[in-house]
Amino acid sequence: MELKDIRFETFFETFTVGRTVIMKKMGVFILIGLLVVSLNLSGCGGRKQTVQTTTTTTTLGQELIDLQQAYEKGIITEKQYNDLKKKAVKKYK
Repeated sequence: MELKDIRFETFFETFTVGRTVIMKKMGVFILIGLLVVSLNLSGCGGRKQTVQTTTTTTTLGQELIDLQQAYEKGIITEKQYNDLKKKAVKKYK
């Protein structure tokens, strides 16, 4: 069997090239395809994610005491104290 130039068409152009060039191009396309597939598969569970939550348990009474102390020390104004007190009471209803 004699090796001759082969003519093939793509979506964009028509090429007439030797058999070795076609084989090299096919090898490149296969490598690119394998790379894309392996990158996609590596995201399918390769890493385990953990979710950490922290909950702080305070009572309404403790929040009101803290607000009262902040108000008495001048850290918050009377308006802020009243607003925060209303929010705290609403949160625990």
